[in-house]
Amino acid sequence: MSSAVLSNVVAHLRREGCLGTLAIYGHALRWKAHRDVLHSEFLVRRIFGYRMLLSLTQEGISEVLNLYGRREAEHVYILERVLREGMCVLDIGGNIGYYTLMMAMRVGAQGKVYAVEPVPANCSLLRRNVDLNHCGGWVEVFEMGISDRTAQRPMALSRQSNLHSFHPDTQAAGAAMLDLSGETVQVRTEDLGTFLDGKRRPELLRMDVEGHEVEILTSLSKEASARGWYPDVLFECHAHMYDPQTHDIVRPMRELFAMGYRVSYMASNREPATGFKDRGYLPVCLVDDHGRQRGIYENVAEGDALAIMQERGQARCLLLRRAAGANPA
Repeated sequence: MSSAVLSNVVAHLRREGCLGTLAIYGHALRWKAHRDVLHSEFLVRRIFGYRMLLSLTQEGISEVLNLYGRREAEHVYILERVLREGMCVLDIGGNIGYYTLMMAMRVGAQGKVYAVEPVPANCSLLRRNVDLNHCGGWVEVFEMGISDRTAQRPMALSRQSNLHSFHPDTQAAGAAMLDLSGETVQVRTEDLGTFLDGKRRPELLRMDVEGHEVEILTSLSKEASARGWYPDVLFECHAHMYDPQTHDIVRPMRELFAMGYRVSYMASNREPATGFKDRGYLPVCLVDDHGRQRGIYENVAEGDALAIMQERGQARCLLLRRAAGANPA
């Protein structure tokens, strides 16, 4: 056994214990058997309380979910505290359905989930996962993108099924992290107002859109101002995709702050996180994401949040929530 493999086994034993480690390596062997021996395209894995078809041919999220049955503990922590039965939620960047299904099970058949996914291969698997879990009665899937305008946009495809992006050239570091394949696909986008016309208004937007949160928050600011609609917003931060001149996250964030939004939760990318610590913040708890400790912070001040989310390696995600009793914008 090589030193690298042994080190990996030891790390798993420390985090997961004996039974957890056996389960991880059992799932890894099952994956290899289905892919390399049976030449299957998919396998089914139980994730929390639902089942998911995972792709054996696409790199990215499927293999992680197969090994661990979970990912992004910080997002899960926050969603557990904001989702309620009967809610309407909009999942932007639904990918293959990890969060779509999680939210569908939480809001139940009296709720509603709109899942938006622009990449055809992901969207096809997302639809199959919705059908597999018999929640099509309250989950609608849309093969398209949400943006700040209705248009056709080229999306750069990654080798990783969860890293496709509208912004491959924002910064060189960001492009390198996307693991681009060199292929693109044309995506139809709609602004939030156009997309939601005739639909139930979501109380929560969740998005992981590889930098396109700038455009979606811009669209939200316009729609909130026009209609007095103020949903909670949970999104992953991408500091390497922001640029003050060409792709500015600060402007839409300040517009939302002016409407009464505040940073209710913010998660660090890895602890210890100097961006939070140097500004006097302590995490209310730590969550483990496959060996990476992430801190959950509450009520981070506006200026601090804007600074931290633009510092590379500091912020993982944040939840915007309009303060109770805030005056209309």
